Amino acid sequence: MEAQTQNQVIHIFVKRGQQEVKLDFTTALATGLEIKTRAGGSAMDGLYISKGGKDVEVTDAEVVELHNGEHFVLIPNGRVS
Repeated sequence: MEAQTQNQVIHIFVKRGQQEVKLDFTTALATGLEIKTRAGGSAMDGLYISKGGKDVEVTDAEVVELHNGEHFVLIPNGRVS
Protein backbone atom coordinates (compact mmCIF):
# COMPACT_ATOMS: atom_id res chain seq x y z
CA MET A 1 0.00 0.00 0.00
CA GLU A 2 1.38 3.42 -0.94
CA ALA A 3 1.67 6.24 1.55
CA GLN A 4 -0.57 9.15 0.61
CA THR A 5 0.82 12.66 0.35
CA GLN A 6 -1.24 15.11 2.34
CA ASN A 7 -1.79 18.33 0.39
CA GLN A 8 -5.03 19.26 2.10
CA VAL A 9 -5.68 22.92 2.87
CA ILE A 10 -7.21 23.72 6.26
CA HIS A 11 -9.57 26.69 6.30
CA ILE A 12 -10.08 28.58 9.57
CA PHE A 13 -11.96 31.80 10.31
CA VAL A 14 -10.84 34.68 12.52
CA LYS A 15 -13.39 37.31 13.54
CA ARG A 16 -12.01 40.86 13.86
CA GLY A 17 -14.73 43.27 14.96
CA GLN A 18 -17.53 43.01 12.40
CA GLN A 19 -15.28 41.33 9.83
CA GLU A 20 -14.42 37.64 9.55
CA VAL A 21 -11.20 36.66 7.78
CA LYS A 22 -10.77 33.27 6.13
CA LEU A 23 -7.25 31.87 6.43
CA ASP A 24 -5.83 28.88 4.55
CA PHE A 25 -3.13 26.71 6.13
CA THR A 26 -1.24 23.86 4.50
CA THR A 27 -0.21 22.49 7.89
CA ALA A 28 -2.37 21.41 10.81
CA LEU A 29 -0.26 23.26 13.39
CA ALA A 30 0.16 27.01 13.90
CA THR A 31 1.16 29.28 16.78
CA GLY A 32 -1.22 31.84 18.23
CA LEU A 33 1.06 34.60 16.94
CA GLU A 34 1.03 33.18 13.41
CA ILE A 35 -2.78 33.07 13.39
CA LYS A 36 -3.00 36.64 14.74
CA THR A 37 -0.56 38.13 12.24
CA ARG A 38 -2.02 36.27 9.26
CA ALA A 39 -5.45 37.65 10.26
CA GLY A 40 -4.04 41.20 10.27
CA GLY A 41 -3.56 41.50 14.02
CA SER A 42 -0.51 42.21 16.15
CA ALA A 43 1.22 40.60 19.11
CA MET A 44 -0.65 43.04 21.38
CA ASP A 45 -4.04 41.62 20.34
CA GLY A 46 -5.83 38.83 22.15
CA LEU A 47 -6.72 35.60 20.32
CA TYR A 48 -9.49 33.31 21.56
CA ILE A 49 -11.15 30.07 20.55
CA SER A 50 -14.49 28.83 21.84
CA LYS A 51 -14.22 25.46 23.59
CA GLY A 52 -17.16 23.95 25.40
CA GLY A 53 -19.03 27.25 25.35
CA LYS A 54 -16.13 29.18 26.92
CA ASP A 55 -13.70 31.58 25.26
CA VAL A 56 -10.19 30.26 25.85
CA GLU A 57 -7.17 32.49 25.20
CA VAL A 58 -4.56 31.25 22.75
CA THR A 59 -1.13 32.64 23.68
CA ASP A 60 1.43 33.74 21.09
CA ALA A 61 3.76 30.77 21.68
CA GLU A 62 0.98 28.19 21.99
CA VAL A 63 0.86 25.67 19.15
CA VAL A 64 -2.72 25.01 18.07
CA GLU A 65 -3.91 21.99 16.13
CA LEU A 66 -6.11 23.47 13.42
CA HIS A 67 -9.34 21.89 12.24
CA ASN A 68 -11.16 22.75 9.04
CA GLY A 69 -13.90 25.33 9.66
CA GLU A 70 -12.67 26.30 13.13
CA HIS A 71 -13.47 29.82 14.38
CA PHE A 72 -11.25 32.19 16.37
CA VAL A 73 -11.84 35.70 17.70
CA LEU A 74 -9.20 38.46 17.59
CA ILE A 75 -9.63 41.24 20.18
CA PRO A 76 -7.56 44.35 19.34
CA ASN A 77 -5.26 45.24 22.26
CA GLY A 78 -7.37 43.33 24.68
CA ARG A 79 -8.67 40.37 26.52
CA VAL A 80 -12.11 38.92 27.03
CA SER A 81 -13.17 39.37 30.65
